[in-house]
Amino acid sequence: MKTMNHAPATAQAAPAELTVDELRLVMMGADDVDEAYRVHDANRAFLAQFLDFAESYTYEKAVESYARIEGWIQSGDLVTYKILDGDEMVGNVNMTFMGNGLGRLGYWLAESAQGRGIATRASQALIDYGFNERGLDTVELLIKPENEPSQRVAERLRATCVGQVIEERMGADVLFDVWEVSRG
Repeated sequence: MKTMNHAPATAQAAPAELTVDELRLVMMGADDVDEAYRVHDANRAFLAQFLDFAESYTYEKAVESYARIEGWIQSGDLVTYKILDGDEMVGNVNMTFMGNGLGRLGYWLAESAQGRGIATRASQALIDYGFNERGLDTVELLIKPENEPSQRVAERLRATCVGQVIEERMGADVLFDVWEVSRG
């Protein structure tokens, strides 16, 4: 099991809910696994274009994943929110606090929610939280070079592509473009 210990000791509890226009970002917990899995499962073929684990993601893996990240959330190393459009969950946005003023942003969005600025607005809310409440200097996004929709989100967030990195995901090396948003 991977252990994280990146958050500053002074990290405050994240807000349980953030509101952005008509969107609500609600902190996820173990009781949200069923809903998150249902949305993921309904969008499996679409999400497989962008997420390495989408095809092999089972309900059991979802339960294991949320149990594992619960400790990271409690320690302040991670915040993860379900994105609600009205009362419907349409995705997830999360940030891992890596230490040294760096946060890493991630998200996924249902196919029906694409093209409406939802990923951009949810991501900007978490970036603002990271800069204003957690004292981050930089937020990075790891985006596959072929993931044009996420590249457009990064551009709307005023992020800059600063290079590439290879990271292990699901037992395979994956190439990502590294995009950064800096405070200021």
